[in-house]
Amino acid sequence: MRFLNSSENPNSTVGLFLLIVLAVFAGSNALPSVLSSLLPFADEGTACIWLYQTDDRGDHQSLIGRLASTTPGETPLSVRVDPDPVPSDPAQDWVIRIILTNETIGSIPIFVNTTPNINVAQTGFGVIFNSANAVPLTGGPPNPANVHVLAPRQRCVYRVTIPAGTFGNLGITPASQVKAYYINTSAIGVTQPNSVYPDLGLWVGVIESPSVTLTLSAGTGN
Repeated sequence: MRFLNSSENPNSTVGLFLLIVLAVFAGSNALPSVLSSLLPFADEGTACIWLYQTDDRGDHQSLIGRLASTTPGETPLSVRVDPDPVPSDPAQDWVIRIILTNETIGSIPIFVNTTPNINVAQTGFGVIFNSANAVPLTGGPPNPANVHVLAPRQRCVYRVTIPAGTFGNLGITPASQVKAYYINTSAIGVTQPNSVYPDLGLWVGVIESPSVTLTLSAGTGN
């Protein structure tokens, strides 16, 4: 308290104020990236499966988020892929992170599949290796029980874990590339009577990341 109330320390007070402003305005975007680059075990955001869920979306939705999710030609989300270096030990697991970001100022509901999609286009999150083709909008209807809500400007991380011993089956080589995607095929209709909204408000479409060339961890052989 002496620090905050000291009239003899105006520069320190201004510095503290600027740090608070930085945390408020840059914290949701810049700080997670910085922390993840400094701490290898830290992700850029909350695990997508940990995002909160609501059971009354038939009556309570973000009007801004709903508008962003239903405007033709507008994509409220973005996807990026962040693969770890390919491990040299075939007994190790390899982790690929899919980062999904809400680019709007409204809350956006998303479908989070419990099992990652690998080398196949299905509803939810997935990764595809060595493909220059666009990811098609395909897959079964999403399960309402797996709908989570991504807050304004928030990002979440979906982890894909692949045993290194299965690389041959997936066609992964030192020159391989990987891209991530998010697919949703339905806004999910609401069944309860007299609901304010006809569906849960999910954005329908497919978003894919740019392809990233894999890197090899130290000691990885050819």
